[in-house]
Amino acid sequence: MHKNIYSLNPVIEKNCHGGEGEIQFRRLFEKNSFETKIDFIDFSIIPPNSTIGYHAHSNNEEIYFILEGEGEMIVNGTEFLVKKGDIVINSQYSSHGLRNIGSKDIKLLVFQVSN
Repeated sequence: MHKNIYSLNPVIEKNCHGGEGEIQFRRLFEKNSFETKIDFIDFSIIPPNSTIGYHAHSNNEEIYFILEGEGEMIVNGTEFLVKKGDIVINSQYSSHGLRNIGSKDIKLLVFQVSN
């Protein structure tokens, strides 16, 4: 299967997971694209001062792969900085959020896998 990130229509989501501002995402692949337990792969853009709100997951994990930009991540109450090239695993039954603290968009890939 072959797709181009920029040929897909973006979805604008306001206050994602109770966060601030708007984010944009493109669903690259959905669950039915895989034979494994991958739920989806998204290409997301978080503008400056916008966030993915702090939220919990149950029986799935998310992997954030930061392609561009810089932000502040919070995982289970611990805050740390992320930047281009960082990969963060948000384990099942954990809580996490991401805030763009830079002057440029954060661009990231989000992979979600169910147990």
